Amino acid sequence: MGKIRMSRPRAMQAAAWSLLILLAACTTTERAPSPSPRATAARTSSPATLEAEQGLVVNGHHFKAQCSGQGPAVMLVIGYGGTMADWGEVPTRLGATTRTCMYDRLGIGNSDSPPAVQTFEDIADDLDGVISALRLPRPVVVVGHSLGGPIAVSWAARHPRDARALVLLDPTPPGFQAALPSLVPPPDPGDLELTEMIESDRRFDDPQSNLESLDPKSWTAYDRINRIDVPLWVLVAGQSPQLPRAVDAAQFDAAWKAGERRLAGLSSNSHLITAAGADHIIWERRPELVLSSVAEALTP
Repeated sequence: MGKIRMSRPRAMQAAAWSLLILLAACTTTERAPSPSPRATAARTSSPATLEAEQGLVVNGHHFKAQCSGQGPAVMLVIGYGGTMADWGEVPTRLGATTRTCMYDRLGIGNSDSPPAVQTFEDIADDLDGVISALRLPRPVVVVGHSLGGPIAVSWAARHPRDARALVLLDPTPPGFQAALPSLVPPPDPGDLELTEMIESDRRFDDPQSNLESLDPKSWTAYDRINRIDVPLWVLVAGQSPQLPRAVDAAQFDAAWKAGERRLAGLSSNSHLITAAGADHIIWERRPELVLSSVAEALTP
């Protein structure tokens, strides 16, 4: 079984099995966004310089953050276990036309350790505090990858006036975690791939072994969000994940597609887009699509 391909070994690679079953990439058939004048500018402007890492104190905790460029505010929220370095050239390329910032959440990189248990709402409150500490002008475009999707949606639900738009990159959709028990077959000691998948999911669902101490009850609260009055872009990986043979890939894919449609339906102004040729780390294969989607989200 192949793991979700990452650019280098790191925390997200170590958690690849959890990412696979919780945040796997499936296909859609929705339209691709048409280029806009700002999208063209974002592709052709010279990248900005990444500024030195800075320390922030938010809600009594220390966070590390970095920014680049000047202009309208864009905030990057990485997936589970990811660090600022995992964004690659995205911050500096977006920084050509925007003020783009990113940060390490509690339990990740050089930020403080997380509390014993935290929810998506807790993490969203930290995100809001980081935006304020960085003095980013509101409203902000929040780009959320993978587990960053539920965090971004939770933040936008609580701060709709501060959210200019959400651009979600292969986000974990609502309802998918609840559907997992029906998608994964019973344990089989003779199937090592399936055993590792189930064990990784168990570790992810336990706040004591989850890198960010995520309370599994957080998924229920996320699933209950039924509306966000915010423009929404949902970019879904075009490449399906490799799964253990015991898992019904078609059923898994269908559940993921249903979740992404449900996620896009949270906003009356939404765009569900296939990132053809890209896996879970969409910006590695389709950087221009990410840049143009953010540029479109910034266009009045």
